[in-house]
Amino acid sequence: MLGGIRYLRWAGAESYYATASNSIDSQSVYSPSLVLRNDYIAWEAGLGFDIYFSFFKMSPEIRFSQSVNNIFDNNHLLAKDNKFMKPLDKGLIRNVYFSLIFQ
Repeated sequence: MLGGIRYLRWAGAESYYATASNSIDSQSVYSPSLVLRNDYIAWEAGLGFDIYFSFFKMSPEIRFSQSVNNIFDNNHLLAKDNKFMKPLDKGLIRNVYFSLIFQ
């Protein structure tokens, strides 16, 4: 059994939004559709087991993950007057992972 908390950070988001902010300041028509936070926390739960063969071990695992808080950054400069951000109050990320590990 697996359970815990995961901290995730998107590496290129800050530079991407900085470039977009600079292009908006220079009166460009560029505007990203949704503005996401650079990092978020998610909880995870899963189940896995080991299968032993004569020369290797296989470990299938299934895992469910869901973010704890809102992933949209409503306070960002690019989110103001953004027609795609206005109708959305909250967004969560939910994932189901299936993995096979061979050792």
